[in-house]
Amino acid sequence: MNEDFAVMDSAVWNDPFVNGQAGAFVDVADNARRLDGAMQEKYGKRDEPYTAVYQAPAGPKGQRDMPTSGYSGVLAVSKSAVKNEEQLKRVLDFLDKLNDVEMQTLLSYGVEGRHYEMNGDYIKVLTTPDNVGLVSELESMNQMLMFIGPEMPTLEPTAINTMVDEVQKANEAIVVANPAEPLISEVYAQKGQQLDNIVADARIKYIVGQIDDQGLLDAENLWLKSGGQEYIDEINKLYEAAKQ
Repeated sequence: MNEDFAVMDSAVWNDPFVNGQAGAFVDVADNARRLDGAMQEKYGKRDEPYTAVYQAPAGPKGQRDMPTSGYSGVLAVSKSAVKNEEQLKRVLDFLDKLNDVEMQTLLSYGVEGRHYEMNGDYIKVLTTPDNVGLVSELESMNQMLMFIGPEMPTLEPTAINTMVDEVQKANEAIVVANPAEPLISEVYAQKGQQLDNIVADARIKYIVGQIDDQGLLDAENLWLKSGGQEYIDEINKLYEAAKQ
């Protein structure tokens, strides 16, 4: 267990795994592609992937998976930034174009011949982790996508891509959604940072062994006394009101 995980630069998160210093990596499933890609470059190309992909280990209540927040189906346009109907139409036209197959492909995989090439009906990625310049050209561009347009070409069905796809599909059955996600809490607006810090601090200390089960329980009680119970009570009321 890497006890420095909480302060590691995100740019080197993958290094211990790729360099053979770690045997397991807890992350989103599709990071397996990046890990395997780096190892293919470091240790030699081969058809068999260097990594395997698994669902979350089973706990007392079985397997659980946490979704990203996501706001599927919701799109907000700022009235302060978009001041008239003409500007609104330009914004909507841009958003509409983002869902064309060409734009989805560009934002996901880059420029054909530079960042990827077509292998039949599938996309073969050309960027590798050691080519920082090419990777940086695409970094976070896919965050602009809404994925509501026609289907775009998919990645070639390599062994690692198939494993990632299978795990992501299986995770749909074990995901635990947060029904309070769309609710706006006054308590959290005032005390959210303090409450989140208590959770984050206790999580790190528990993982690295600085506190035991009792220490975790003490942190939970501190969270409740610091506004957590108020937050729970408020969210429950907002949730019940939203169902009516």
